[in-house]
Amino acid sequence: MKISQILLGAALTEWGTSLTMVITTIDGFFIARGQLQKTIAMGPADIIDEITQFLSEHSEHPIYGKLKLAGTALTLEASIDSTCANTLEYFDVAAWKDYPIQSELSDLLGGVPTAIDTLVNGLLAEELAAESAKGAVPQCAALIDADQSIMLSLAYRGEILHAPQFGALGHMQVATEGAVCSCGGRGHLLTIASTGAMRQTIVRRMEQYPETTQRVDEITAGNAIAITPQQIWQLTQENDTVALNLLNDLTQALAYAVSFIIETYDTDRIFITGEYAKFGQDWLWLLNHRVAEFCQPKRAEHLNQIIKLGSVHADKYVRGALALAAANIAN
Repeated sequence: MKISQILLGAALTEWGTSLTMVITTIDGFFIARGQLQKTIAMGPADIIDEITQFLSEHSEHPIYGKLKLAGTALTLEASIDSTCANTLEYFDVAAWKDYPIQSELSDLLGGVPTAIDTLVNGLLAEELAAESAKGAVPQCAALIDADQSIMLSLAYRGEILHAPQFGALGHMQVATEGAVCSCGGRGHLLTIASTGAMRQTIVRRMEQYPETTQRVDEITAGNAIAITPQQIWQLTQENDTVALNLLNDLTQALAYAVSFIIETYDTDRIFITGEYAKFGQDWLWLLNHRVAEFCQPKRAEHLNQIIKLGSVHADKYVRGALALAAANIAN
């Protein structure tokens, strides 16, 4: 194995910093891993410092000797501009604006190919790679990552499309009323279908349902606000009224957004990743049923071929970064 076949992946989240750095061979063998958790979103210079420290601690390997990186990628859970250089949402724009993060990373790593992109673009690159192994890459593909935020990525004939409006699907208005969004609007997908909104909603609604309150206390050890999507799904399987109504609301909201993407971009493949993808095929059937209500009949007949659950669940921030790094080296 050549020591130059090394990649670096790192990720930054919107609600703070979950910086996960790995060094791995191109075939996926992990050599080193480091993780940093902070409650604030770190600026680009701080990220560079952390990556520098990580690399200095793992500059040599007992088997491979001195490591030489072949490429790197930094994935941000945010919208970025068309040059893939500056973030537009979620982060302190003043800190990131015009910061030469891509050239700084490239210089740090001796001029190797360096990719800066959104998390969802990295995840879509990985899903497309998996898809191409089975046959032709879809002409128009989309990826929706439904989690703490709800992000969108689009690709045409395998090439990721970049535009400022891509990414922030969570700010799509899907209702005329509703909670106030972080951007000031109402009725946004983020306030109905994100995992954070899901937790807040079930805690608020269960106050009038003693049986739900008791069951939630049991499965969360008395910490209801920490309830996970998987635990809420468990309650739906127990036919809990509050959980079933909540699942209905978030599925309906997501279905509206999915149908809009299908019809607007003539999409022939949509990958759903994030916490809700773990609900499995039963939930996918429900989502397809709701999407069919908004789509043209010719589309509704083929939703089981169009909408797929994503395959990237574990270490998704790292996987997204590695997929981008590999694609950047290949190009």
